[in-house]
Amino acid sequence: MSLSLSSYGNSGYKRTLSDQLQLCHLAKERHRSMTQARMLLVKEHSNSLLQCLRQEGIYLYLPPFIIRLRSQSHDLAQYLSLFYKDLSFCLDSQVVHFDIELKAESWWRQWLSPQVRFYQSQQAPFLAMPRHHSAILWEWGLNYCVAAKCHHYLTIHAAVVLKDGQAVVIPAPPGSGKSTLCALLCCHGWQLLSDEFALIDLDNQRVQAFPRPISLKNSSIDVLKQVVAKQQISAQFSAQFSGTSKGDIQLLALPKAVHADTRKTYPIKQIVYPHYLQQPGFNCRALSKAQSLMQLVENSFNFALLGQAGFDCLTTLVDNAQHWVLDYHDFNEALNQLELQHG
Repeated sequence: MSLSLSSYGNSGYKRTLSDQLQLCHLAKERHRSMTQARMLLVKEHSNSLLQCLRQEGIYLYLPPFIIRLRSQSHDLAQYLSLFYKDLSFCLDSQVVHFDIELKAESWWRQWLSPQVRFYQSQQAPFLAMPRHHSAILWEWGLNYCVAAKCHHYLTIHAAVVLKDGQAVVIPAPPGSGKSTLCALLCCHGWQLLSDEFALIDLDNQRVQAFPRPISLKNSSIDVLKQVVAKQQISAQFSAQFSGTSKGDIQLLALPKAVHADTRKTYPIKQIVYPHYLQQPGFNCRALSKAQSLMQLVENSFNFALLGQAGFDCLTTLVDNAQHWVLDYHDFNEALNQLELQHG
């Protein structure tokens, strides 16, 4: 029997002293559980991964989370073997943050337009997708779990990159190009914490590394392919998923050496708000703390839910960071400015 943390997604959550003690206890149980279990590397067990997924599932250690994952999908097993090959998993765990299953819609659809649906704790938040889109359904579903259920961090929709041990948070709404900028930076000497979430520790305002494949959309796909080839980076691109609600999607897995150490948290030095210009132009300007605070609130998934703890965390973070807006068309100009500001 596994203890699920997903119940922390209810709307009445308050971070009381009792809750803090419970979270501390669960965190200790998580590490104890994973330490005591027989850990297996995905890349060393790729041949048996599908069988494990089809039976009781695997408990994937994707720091800082433990995820129970079940699926009949060969496409998903193959994707995990290639894009999550350096992660560990076990076949039993006493603590689970998210209980996920990708399940075929119905038996007859196996032969006619086969579809798969995402379930989290037996609830289906999305419509079904074509079976060959299992990889992006897994990625989007995991994003949903973190955004809707993870409340022991202040969660912000943002890319996060690292240089010289200090993080830069890049908050932005969907479609703003943050993932593209994040991927380009990581191809030029920066390290990846996440292209999707800034997971901020409520007590010390440090950010947790949560590196995963980067989701590229439409025209950014060819841009990154050219950069990866030019920089001679041993990155891997997934198949292209066409006709999604977001257009054409391709997932980019950067080398493990580009990933920030998931055992650590990092201080946040800068918060940068990018805006890609369709026409040539460049502008970099400081942003007031009050303006930055409001934008962070808008891009946070759980600021209101966390109450006083979220407010204290965010105001302290804003006080200790630099804030600026970056309008750019040429990436090299943006890179030079980021390097200059990071100092």
